[in-house]
Amino acid sequence: MQLGRNLKIFIFFAVIIGITIPFLAYNFQTQNPMVWEIKISGNVEAEIIIQYQEIVDGDFGMIENRYFYYINSWGTERSYYVTGPSLWQVLNQTGVLRENSTQFYFKCVDNWVTDPLSLSDIEANPDYVLLAFKIDGQILKPKSEGGDGPIRAAVDFNLTKPDSNSEYWAKYLNQIIII
Repeated sequence: MQLGRNLKIFIFFAVIIGITIPFLAYNFQTQNPMVWEIKISGNVEAEIIIQYQEIVDGDFGMIENRYFYYINSWGTERSYYVTGPSLWQVLNQTGVLRENSTQFYFKCVDNWVTDPLSLSDIEANPDYVLLAFKIDGQILKPKSEGGDGPIRAAVDFNLTKPDSNSEYWAKYLNQIIII
C-alpha cells in the first residue's frame, strides 16, 4: 500500500518537473532573447567585451531618439530615430583606446566589415555614431528572428558625406576593431 502511494507521489512530481523545466527554459529564452556581446579589439589597451544588457541599461550613457539621415549608394533616402549609447562614450568610459589609435571599423556576425572611420571625428561629434538597440521606438530583433539587431551601428550622414552612410549601418554588430 505504501509503495503505491510513494509511486503516485513520485509520478506526480516527475510530471510536474517534466512540464516545469522545459516551460522555464522556453520562457527564459523568449523573455531574455538578447544574450549578445560586442568585442572591442585591435589597437587597444586590452580587449573588452560589452554585454547587450549593459548597453540597454545605460551603463555607457544613453542618447534617445536621435534623428539620423540615411542614404544608400542608390540614392534611397530615409530618416530614423535611434536610441543607444554613443560609441565615443563607450570607448572613452572603458579606457580601451591607446594614444596612437586613429580609426575603427565594424565587423558583424554575417562577416560584414565596414571601411574605417576616424576616431577624431567621433570624438569631435560624439553623437554621430551610436550602438543602436532601438530604432523608431522599436527594439531591434536579432537575426534569428528576422531583425537587424540586437545591436546595429547608426552613423550620421555628416560623417560620411558626400558618400552614402548605409555601409556603416552595420547590422548584427558584434565587433568593433580599433586601428
